[in-house]
Amino acid sequence: AQFSLNGLLGQRTPEKGYRGAPVIYDGRLTVDYGGGISQVSTTLFRAFFFAGLPILERHAHSYQVGYYKRPGLDAAVIQPYKDLKVLNDTPGALWIQASVQEGRLRFHLFGTKDREVAWEGPFITDRKPPLPPREIPDPTLPPGARKQVDFAAEGAKVVVRRRVRYGDGRVREDQVVSVYRP
Repeated sequence: AQFSLNGLLGQRTPEKGYRGAPVIYDGRLTVDYGGGISQVSTTLFRAFFFAGLPILERHAHSYQVGYYKRPGLDAAVIQPYKDLKVLNDTPGALWIQASVQEGRLRFHLFGTKDREVAWEGPFITDRKPPLPPREIPDPTLPPGARKQVDFAAEGAKVVVRRRVRYGDGRVREDQVVSVYRP
């Protein structure tokens, strides 16, 4: 079966309980409904990746987001343009359990263990320095006030490699490639 995060979550609207939160839009940080969903998709993507499931669709963020720590293993979702899609190619059902403990989101996958996963990276190339700071006037702020809404990030190409060894001896190798702009 195929899993789609956008298919599961549907439209992000206030009527469905979503609140405004930071999102990357047109190369800058802004507020929109469903902001923060990429934290969910990144955490879920990592669970799928380390479980060795085939990733059918995954998108890197436009630029490196500092709090994801390990570059190259993030997953941006934007309804309906960018999704996180994964294939359950195990011989049985897959159960996804989510929990939040002490402000940390965790996903646990339960199913038939029929593979071992090894990975290496991130391998970082094509580094580009961050862009210089820029100020954008905000008429909602008092005169002379400043508010930092984003942070400098270097551009780079990041590759993470994965080798999945199935119980029957088959081996599947793949990689996740992310290209971040400065």
